[in-house]
This record gives sequence, C-alpha cells and structure tokens, in this order.
Amino acid sequence: MPSADAPVTVIPVSQKDWESYRDLRLEMLLDAPEAFWSQHSQVVDRTEEQWRQAAGGMPSLQARDAQGTALGTLTVAPRGPGPESEKDPSHGPGDVMVLAVYVRPRARGRGVGDQLLRAAEQLAVEQFDAQRLLLHVSELNEPARALYARHGYRPTGQTIDHPRLAGVKELELAKPLR
Repeated sequence: MPSADAPVTVIPVSQKDWESYRDLRLEMLLDAPEAFWSQHSQVVDRTEEQWRQAAGGMPSLQARDAQGTALGTLTVAPRGPGPESEKDPSHGPGDVMVLAVYVRPRARGRGVGDQLLRAAEQLAVEQFDAQRLLLHVSELNEPARALYARHGYRPTGQTIDHPRLAGVKELELAKPLR
C-alpha cells in the first residue's frame, strides 16, 4: 500500500502499457460497476491486440507509484461536432470530456485522484486547447462528487439517465479552464 508521502507519477498511456491499462479497466468494472457505462462482460474477452488499440486510442493517463504499479487512471476525450453537441448547444468545440476516472481502493485518500485530475487539465489544454472540462458522475457517488468539487467542477444542470441503473441520474459537471 502506498504511503501518503510516497511519490506518485502521472504518465500518458500508450500501446506498450496495454497490460496495466487492461488490468485497471477490468478491476474498475468489477470494483465499481455502477460507476462506469461499460460492463466487465463486454470487455473481458478482448484480445491483446484489442487491448493495445484501446490503450493507444483516446488519451489516457495512469498514476503510478515509485515501483511503476498503476494506482489509478482516467481518459481525456475531445468533444467535437456530432450528434451529442448538436443536441446541446451549450457544448462547444472547446469542451473536453474526462472519462473513466478510477483509483484503486488501496490508493484512495492519498491524492492520486487529485494528481490525475490536475494532469488531465494540463493535457486537455496542451493537446486540445480546451476551454472547459466536462464529466459525468452518478448522483449516488458521493466520494467522486467531493473530489470533483474540490477541483472546481460544478453542476451544469444537465443530467442523463444511467444506462443500466433505473431511476439513477448521471450529473454533468464542468470546470472552466480559461
């Protein structure tokens, strides 16, 4: 278990990191299935090549300890023109999404999520010229909502239905970057 003062490094994920990407993804879907839209059963049988492609797809970050063990992850995805943006004119080309935020249970409460979110902000600005970060979080996920609030994410007033949990809403949160 990492100590509170153990160094944590946040790195971009590439295809060569496919195994740690896979391991975190499978763990997150088993540990907190209600927090993610994908299900473990949908991805568990992927081939090595499919995991490599996923790891090298949208920009993802991993927080790692001094031994190189992955402690957490998230993905950053630009929002461009498309059906979602056309339906909601409040979403613009400067909006970037933060997706699939996960910190392993043994690393929670040690600032790993904080480091991942700061790195996501930097990546979004440098790589996508982001004006605003958006994310969705279950109304039931109090720890994640508290993390996001600490980092300046505020409700936009938009919600969507959780894809698998009847009656549960996903709240859209936003953080201006400029």
